[in-house]
Amino acid sequence: MKKTKLLISSLFVASMLAACNTEDTKDNTESQGTGSNNSSGVEENDNDNDQNDMDDADSDSDSDSDSDGDADGDADGDADGDADGDADGDADGDADGIFAEGNFDDQLDLGIGDTGTVETLGGIFEFTVNDVEIMEDVNGELSDLDFFLFVNFTVKNVGEEEVDARDAINILEATDFLEGTGFSDNAEYYEGLDSIEGLLTTGDEVTGDALYNAHDADEYYLRVTEGLVGSGAAKNQIRFTFQKSEIE
Repeated sequence: MKKTKLLISSLFVASMLAACNTEDTKDNTESQGTGSNNSSGVEENDNDNDQNDMDDADSDSDSDSDSDGDADGDADGDADGDADGDADGDADGDADGIFAEGNFDDQLDLGIGDTGTVETLGGIFEFTVNDVEIMEDVNGELSDLDFFLFVNFTVKNVGEEEVDARDAINILEATDFLEGTGFSDNAEYYEGLDSIEGLLTTGDEVTGDALYNAHDADEYYLRVTEGLVGSGAAKNQIRFTFQKSEIE
C-alpha cells in the first residue's frame, strides 16, 4: 500500500515538472516571436523612411527642373521678344525711310539753264542743265539709235552726307516719250568726254558731260528715272523739257 502511494506521488510530481517546462518553453517562444515582430517593424519603418527620403529627393529634383525650365523659358522668351522687337523696329525704320515724304515738290517745268533739286535716300542734289547738243557720233562711234544727246551738267551736293557725283548723275534719264522708259548716261565709256565723277561733300559741285542715246523726235525730256520715284528711292521728280529746234 505504501509503495502504491509512493508511486502515485512520484508520478504527480513528474507531471507537474513537465507542465512547468512546457509553460517556460511557450513563454520563451512568445518572447522570441515578439522580438522578431519588433525587428520587422523597425525594418519596415526604416524602409518607409528611406522611401520618403527618395520621394523628397525626387520632389526637389522636379522642383529644380521646373525652376530651370521656367528660367530657360523666360530667358528664351525675352531673347525672342527682343530679337523680334529689334527686327520689327529695323523693318519699320527702313519702311519709314522709303515711304516718308521728302522736303521738295516735283519740278516739272524746267528748261535749259534751270536748276532742279532732287531728294533721294542717298542724298540731296541740285542739277543744272547748262547746254544740250545733238551729236551724230563720238570719236567716230555712232549712237545705237539715231544720234546722241550731249548734255553739260553742273551737279551740286546740297545734302548733309558725302556723295558720289557718278551716283547722282545716274539717277537721271533722257527720253522723248514720257509714258516709256528712258536712256542713262554713257559718257564714262567714251574717251574725250569730261564725264561727271568724284566725291562731293556738302556744298561741293562738279561740272561735266553726260551722253544719251536718242531717237529722232521734236521734243526731249531729262528727268529722274521713273522707277526710283515709284519705289520711294527718290522723293520727288524733276523734268527738263527742250525742243529739237533749240539744240540743233
